[in-house]
Amino acid sequence: MNSDDASWPKARQGMFQIVSATVAFALWHSLLCSLPAKQRLTPLLQKRGVTYRLFFMVQSAVTFGALLGLIFTRPTRTIYRFTGALKLLFLGLQALCAIVCAWSVLSLSPKRFFFGRGEVEPEAQGPELTGEGKIEVSGPFRWSRHALEWFPILTLFFTPHLKTNWLAFNLLGAIYSVVGAIHEEKRLDERGGAAYARYKKQVGFWFGRSNESE
Repeated sequence: MNSDDASWPKARQGMFQIVSATVAFALWHSLLCSLPAKQRLTPLLQKRGVTYRLFFMVQSAVTFGALLGLIFTRPTRTIYRFTGALKLLFLGLQALCAIVCAWSVLSLSPKRFFFGRGEVEPEAQGPELTGEGKIEVSGPFRWSRHALEWFPILTLFFTPHLKTNWLAFNLLGAIYSVVGAIHEEKRLDERGGAAYARYKKQVGFWFGRSNESE
């Protein structure tokens, strides 16, 4: 197990390793999120009775677990450590963000989020597009179009004990989440049509809601 008091040269080396591993994870994740990858793999998985979404979630858990292993074992150094009331405040904020994340998944239907429906491009990160030209909006998605991108990152940044390795991961994770949300917006603009355009006017990209009626 690594020490929280590694020298700065070793801590910088650890941060470089985390940056490299996080970039590799992001590139792999992006590749599997691409439409060509889904089109190629979905038929093969369906022959084995596995949805693309389930495959994607399982491999994400495995690869992210490997990334966490590096974060916890590479040389690192404490940047700050809160105690007392401030620590309790940050732990409370983390708990609140975790609750919002769970609420977001429940709003999408856990079955759809974890297993999908077998289609080439399952929607699972935001409100569902229906066949009636409408969008089913509930839970945190009534106030944030990308709740499942923002709140996990906030959970990480509200840590009462920040280390150099976690700082490297948090910053890259935040950038990747923003870029991913922007890319997702473009796809939904194409697929959602007028319904998604109305939703964008009603709910903020980050957070917020207009007075416009649905």
